[in-house]
Amino acid sequence: MKSQHQMIADMLALQAQLNDRAYPAWRTCTPDYALAIISECSELIDSVGWKWWKKQEPRPLVQTQMEVVDIWHFVMSSLLASGCAVAWGWSQDDIRILGIIDGPAPLFWEDCDDN
Repeated sequence: MKSQHQMIADMLALQAQLNDRAYPAWRTCTPDYALAIISECSELIDSVGWKWWKKQEPRPLVQTQMEVVDIWHFVMSSLLASGCAVAWGWSQDDIRILGIIDGPAPLFWEDCDDN
């Protein structure tokens, strides 16, 4: 059985590959992952039918689970792009060994030339 450390490494590596396909410039021109996480949190809240003032039909649990997974994808992307994967016990050298990032990414979307 894989250790938690290895499972997280696998998830981070797969997320980096997914990011490479979805937005190849993510390593040098970091999207606003915080805003994406907030947006997905809003979708998560809507998926549980919390509006007491409105008759709402129950939504399938799979929708709520999908929103949580979306949030996790953006959290991993944010950790990778910002170099904060150290929060999971990963050093910058660990991340570089995996080939996930080469160096620090721009802090703000406005710092990118191609937005």
